Amino acid sequence: MLTDGNKYVVELFCGYPEWWRFNIYMMIVSCDKEGNSLSFRNYTDRIYDVEYGTGRGGPEGFDPAGRIATIESDPCHHIEVYAYAVTNTFPDSESIKDSPPFQAILTVKVDGEQISTRRYDVNQWGGLTISGQRFGLEQ
Repeated sequence: MLTDGNKYVVELFCGYPEWWRFNIYMMIVSCDKEGNSLSFRNYTDRIYDVEYGTGRGGPEGFDPAGRIATIESDPCHHIEVYAYAVTNTFPDSESIKDSPPFQAILTVKVDGEQISTRRYDVNQWGGLTISGQRFGLEQ
């Protein structure tokens, strides 16, 4: 049973070897049962500043498996998630067909129990946008 005292943990993960080409920005809004905003939490993981062009390699020793963006809410009834993966470097090929989308996984836990796992396509040119996705509302 959801109450106004649940803590949510949101994780964004991707095993794509060139995940370093994306800076990650996340925000969660903690809400009460009536939908009023209680608090905001932000997360930023920037590998490189945004730069036009290609040919820049990943950071030495970069392991996508070790890059999990994690953010935790304040106690609340439900949350809204905003997550963005913004390209900091374009793919090596200028041909879109050479750079198909890949998937990132967003996992949400409430009080330690996983309640959602969703896969999202990441466009290698445009990145990823998750805007206002709600979790924890009673169905």
